[in-house]
Amino acid sequence: MTTRISGLSGSGLDIDAIVKESMKPYQLKFDTAKQQRDVVKYQQEQYRKIISDSRAFYSKYLDVAKTDSMMKSSNYGVVKFTSSDTTGPVSATGLPGASVDSYTVEVKQIAEKASNTLTDGAAGTGGEKSIVIGTGDTAVTIKFAADASDGNKTAAAYNAEVTTMKQKLNDSLQSSTLTVGDKALIMGKLSNLDKVTAKYSSFSKGVVFSATSMGVGGYNADATNTPKASFTLNSLAADEVTVTSSIDVKDTQAIAKITNSKGQSIDYVGNSNTTTIDGVQFTFSGKTTSDATLVGKLDTSDLKNKIVSFVNDYNTLLQSINTKIYEKRDKSYMPLTDDQKASMTDDQIKKWETKAQTGLLRKDSYLESLTSSMKSAMRTMSDSGLDLEEMGITPVKDYTDKNGMFTIDEDKLTKALEANPEKVKDLFLKASTSDKANDGGILSKLYNAFQASTQSTTSAIVLKAGVEGGVTDITSLLSKDLAKRQTAINEMEDQLTDRENALYSKYSKLETALSQLKSQQSSLSSYFSSGS
Repeated sequence: MTTRISGLSGSGLDIDAIVKESMKPYQLKFDTAKQQRDVVKYQQEQYRKIISDSRAFYSKYLDVAKTDSMMKSSNYGVVKFTSSDTTGPVSATGLPGASVDSYTVEVKQIAEKASNTLTDGAAGTGGEKSIVIGTGDTAVTIKFAADASDGNKTAAAYNAEVTTMKQKLNDSLQSSTLTVGDKALIMGKLSNLDKVTAKYSSFSKGVVFSATSMGVGGYNADATNTPKASFTLNSLAADEVTVTSSIDVKDTQAIAKITNSKGQSIDYVGNSNTTTIDGVQFTFSGKTTSDATLVGKLDTSDLKNKIVSFVNDYNTLLQSINTKIYEKRDKSYMPLTDDQKASMTDDQIKKWETKAQTGLLRKDSYLESLTSSMKSAMRTMSDSGLDLEEMGITPVKDYTDKNGMFTIDEDKLTKALEANPEKVKDLFLKASTSDKANDGGILSKLYNAFQASTQSTTSAIVLKAGVEGGVTDITSLLSKDLAKRQTAINEMEDQLTDRENALYSKYSKLETALSQLKSQQSSLSSYFSSGS
């Protein structure tokens, strides 16, 4: 441990001032390294802000998993339907191209998944318990039979085995090749049950067998519904599950009659509770007690508001990126050192740091590539010749930070939606082909642009700056650069401390030597004075 003599020494030397002056060249190098590190840190923060903003825009408009996504064609309908019974079992959605019309709908039956439950309490003693799925000659019977040596198995024993075998049942009924260890569980083909699941339910208190789809063929791989050979599935050593035939579930189809305003009717019979007729999607949730009346009218407000919101958010995002590309940097404003901050007020520090963070991404190639793709997407024209300007969405004639942004004439936009809803949908949604950069609709191109730049872990800007908390947080180029810089700074700091300690040690020894010399001089002076 170094002993430091600070301030004015006995010799009158200001040790701290001398050491500080001697350390200036090294301290300057150290401060410069920290400033350069902070510049890179600011750059990374600004990149990450753009990544975050871009992802928020993507999530709001381009995420196909969202029900209100602009990437879904169903959200471009401008015909809205109201029902005579708002709580009734029938609803209708106008898709792009739907005509304004009214309909009466009678739902006689809805499609359901055939199912049955083998309840815990169904077990008896001295024999078996079984479950039947379906009806008639083509029903499936699954029998749980006791081993011959255990004919008086109790209900409790059956229940325990049902719970134990639930996963084996489910897996077995889904696969014709499942094995556990070396023992094959499948003794026959399961093609007639390849769409069945079996799961234990605490609510139902038993194993629930059900189809994975609705309507005819819910259980059948054979379209003719021909019963197939039975097979035995060994689930546990003392039990077996026997399936005797395939399942006929015709009576679980949806049956409805849909009549338009002209009296023209369509009888719908199908496996789904949703059907689309002439651009109108009908959805059934139950049987009707009386015919439901659905009245359609033209209503562009939802789609217009969504497009207006999209353009405004696009403008906001683009302007934020443009700002970073076009703002100029003043290199005289570097990040502040600790000594500089010590002599400034909080307000002065804030203003200085704002200037120090300005212009760090000027003419950045990553950002220019993203904005170029965004602008190119918005210049798209549909196959029919429709573009944004014809819809009242026109470019701003300001080529500074508003370059590529738009203004909106909402009246003109409304008229375009009323006149050409399908063309509007095509302009936004036309799928891209292999030529992703130049083909497809506006949203398809924007989707590709964000995927390439900010959306995935392999996107260009993400690889450059990383995303906090994600895998790229430490693997990105700037994160690795910052880590190297910090390591170098830590080494420099250790060297500074060692150098400073060495100087204090040097001057401490000097002070000790001067003190000894002074003491000797005093002794000599005293000696000569006493001798005289």
